[in-house]
Amino acid sequence: MHADSEYNLIWAQEQRYDAMNAGYTTREREGDNSIRVLIVEDYEMMRQLISNILAAEDDIEIAGEATDGLEALELVQQLRPDVVIMDLALPRLGGIQVMQQIRTLVPGVQVLFVSVHDQVDLVQGAVEAGAKGYVQKQTLFKELVPAMRAVSEGRRYFSATVARYIGHSGDE
Repeated sequence: MHADSEYNLIWAQEQRYDAMNAGYTTREREGDNSIRVLIVEDYEMMRQLISNILAAEDDIEIAGEATDGLEALELVQQLRPDVVIMDLALPRLGGIQVMQQIRTLVPGVQVLFVSVHDQVDLVQGAVEAGAKGYVQKQTLFKELVPAMRAVSEGRRYFSATVARYIGHSGDE
């Protein structure tokens, strides 16, 4: 075992007992290498598409799926995913409002928005609320996996079509 691996294992064991109350994600809590994802999308076909794209990756685990904002908040607290892939327009509670509450409830969770919308006010609202990424649904096949990986590592990722509004593009 490498020194870094031993350190990570020891760190994970020391943090395990109080992690649930501190808002850690499952990966932080258990020292797991897989990326646990919660998909939040109200359209079943789009949820299935996102799930199918991610299922092709060995190190990505679909922790759960939610169909509205309130269900998303419940599942985030219960499942402690590493990344939430979420639509902006959701029933019962919108994506930006959900993300703001996620940041309070489980601050270690990263949020990647996936949306058809590219209006400047929506994109800037998502970024100001703390989103690490924003990918347009039209580019899912090309951008979902690299965006999700970047966001899971705490980096930003924005589709080129929306990056012009915020001065970022691709993976940073």
